[in-house]
Amino acid sequence: MGTSTPAEPDAIQEIQGYSLKDAGLTITADQVFSDPNTDQKRIIWDTWHMEDATQEWFSVKRADYGGNLTFVTVETTESGIDYTSHVMFLLQCYRGEDLADGNTIQIQGEQVPVEELREKEVCEVDGWMVCDLTSYVLPEGFPATMEKWEQENPGDYDYQWTFEVYDAFKQNLSNWIQVGTASEPAMT
Repeated sequence: MGTSTPAEPDAIQEIQGYSLKDAGLTITADQVFSDPNTDQKRIIWDTWHMEDATQEWFSVKRADYGGNLTFVTVETTESGIDYTSHVMFLLQCYRGEDLADGNTIQIQGEQVPVEELREKEVCEVDGWMVCDLTSYVLPEGFPATMEKWEQENPGDYDYQWTFEVYDAFKQNLSNWIQVGTASEPAMT
């Protein structure tokens, strides 16, 4: 007569994160924004998608996040020529079927439980849960980061419009994320 061993509990699974582009999603802001500091026609917000394990941007290493990420930025032009990108949101998507309780995602080298990840949910679109991981990169948030930038870069440049863009995104991002391929944000 053989002995039986108790069944092992289900192993915790580390789930993969994806950029909006990987998930076939895009941001379609239905609002036009403009930078009152310049009359140039240019894009004042943008998305940038990490695509491989070696990429790093704004001190964010893709390898520290269990998958690709999407940065949503606002672009300022203090010099009148060059622009500076400022992160408003850091987004990562997860397949709905991977989100079983007990699973984890790697964020900055830490294993974060799916239950905690759900608290960062922006929206669910076409079987994907989109999460806002910005607080891991900018714990003080975008407004405080821009206020600090403004203090460190005194001059005549008016940054108030960046807060208006951020507020519009914060209020509407869940509705602006849709299935589709990325298109250029509207120039203003």
